[in-house]
Amino acid sequence: MSRTLAGLSALAALLAAAPAAATCRVEVRPVAFGTIDLGRKSYGKGEILVRCERPTRFEVAILGGAERELVAPSGARLRYRLFADPGHRRPWGDGGRSGATVTAESDGKRPVRLTVYGVIPRQSGRAEGHYVDQLAVVLRY
Repeated sequence: MSRTLAGLSALAALLAAAPAAATCRVEVRPVAFGTIDLGRKSYGKGEILVRCERPTRFEVAILGGAERELVAPSGARLRYRLFADPGHRRPWGDGGRSGATVTAESDGKRPVRLTVYGVIPRQSGRAEGHYVDQLAVVLRY
């Protein structure tokens, strides 16, 4: 079973639904970097919460892959990457070249909390501003 969800601020919206053996809900909390100093690396965290009504093994893919861009209203862009581990060794993507998916299991009682780690590399010549990105995830179970 595959469900596609888009991270809209703090809540995911179901884009495609089909009957499933179990019902699972997803909530996406975007990666927050705070104030960024472009003269050095910046680190942030987000979270994907998965709640299933019964024990279920699932896989989470981040559409667009681990290599991403934050965009300002002016159109300015900042490159960044997403990871599944705090050591930034396992890129989290859509299962393609830019990063693997993450597999987890729900006990059917408590939500599964998956931390998304973000890194903005040092970048010069970028405009100040408020940068955002919208994460869309696919939940397969």
